[in-house]
Amino acid sequence: MNTIYLTEGDTLPVLQGQLVGDSGEAVDITGYTIALHLNYPEPFVKAAEITDATAGKFVVRWDAGDLRPGRWYGEIEYTSVDGVFTCNRVARKGWTPGKRMIFHIARQIA
Repeated sequence: MNTIYLTEGDTLPVLQGQLVGDSGEAVDITGYTIALHLNYPEPFVKAAEITDATAGKFVVRWDAGDLRPGRWYGEIEYTSVDGVFTCNRVARKGWTPGKRMIFHIARQIA
């Protein structure tokens, strides 16, 4: 599993990702829309910003109320002209592509 540790109310660090193919090559995401889904009790969907389409790079920026304390599963949904697919094939330093994303969000102390 790929684990992300965050704190309730934080807006940094942003979640940076890159869509890669089966061989680890960058996938061109020109024309895609990308969203992060977290399994909160009510559906949570956060749009991503594409930062370098030809290199498959994107970022998810948090708003102050986005992060809820708990342990949540996350997945990235990619929508292109060819359809929608959901995957965890996100390249991030220290991550294993294809493994599930787990978000551990700590309660804010102060």
